[in-house]
Amino acid sequence: MWSYGDVVAHRHLCGDRCWMGLPVYVASDEPDLVVTYLPGGAAFRYVDGEWPTETGRHPWHPGTEWGGHGVLMLQRPGDPYGVWVFWRGKAREHRFWYLNIHDWSRAHDGFAIRDLELDVVLRPDGTHAWKDDEYVDQRVAEGRFTAVDAARAREVGRDLTAMLDRGEWWWSDEWASWTPPPEWGPLALPEDWEP
Repeated sequence: MWSYGDVVAHRHLCGDRCWMGLPVYVASDEPDLVVTYLPGGAAFRYVDGEWPTETGRHPWHPGTEWGGHGVLMLQRPGDPYGVWVFWRGKAREHRFWYLNIHDWSRAHDGFAIRDLELDVVLRPDGTHAWKDDEYVDQRVAEGRFTAVDAARAREVGRDLTAMLDRGEWWWSDEWASWTPPPEWGPLALPEDWEP
């Protein structure tokens, strides 16, 4: 388990290979909830290789860093999704809860995520919608994940939609007003970081 303020790697996986790394701060690492923060300005680290995309590179390439206010990521180990908190504007107004459907696990130097493309966006007024469903089958065709993965992502999406329709969610609204410590500024992975 990591400690408050530790800087660890957030690995993006394609299949079982890491294709991008991001540095994140650990806000909390408990058995039932892991909270990490990706600050604005955090530098991406792409992994060389041929990848199943139109360009053969990570889809965010050639971006160099995370923008905006950063993102706070809440993850209950075992859940097939994380709850990401986004803000906007000078006043750092809560923009939405972003339910990112993915496989999540611990890695030797932090955490790993294999994104399954589909997401559910929950706005502060309680309305919600699926995001990126139109790309799910395309990702299967590209070989980034399987038809079984796609079916599971949509099943999770339906479960999350039903949960939100009932007005139920486990995370506290207090996370919407969370602010990082002032010293938690932009980060980069160490030069000797290995994917």
